[in-house]
Amino acid sequence: MLTRTGVPHDEIAVTARDEAADLITIVTHGRGGLNRLTLGSVGDGVIRPSSCPVLSIRESGAPN
Repeated sequence: MLTRTGVPHDEIAVTARDEAADLITIVTHGRGGLNRLTLGSVGDGVIRPSSCPVLSIRESGAPN
C-alpha cells in the first residue's frame, strides 16, 4: 500500500510515472457544467499530465 499527501491529481500522476504504470483507472462522479467548474475534477487533473492512458469510469448511480 502506498500513501501520499498533496494535491490528489498531481500525486496520482506522479505515482503512476514513478511506478511505471501502464494504465490509471479512476472513478468519476460524472459532474458537468457549473459543478465541474466550481468543484474541479480529479479525473481531468489526472488525464492532462499523465504519462500513460487513463480509463475514466462513471460511478454507479451517477446522473447522466
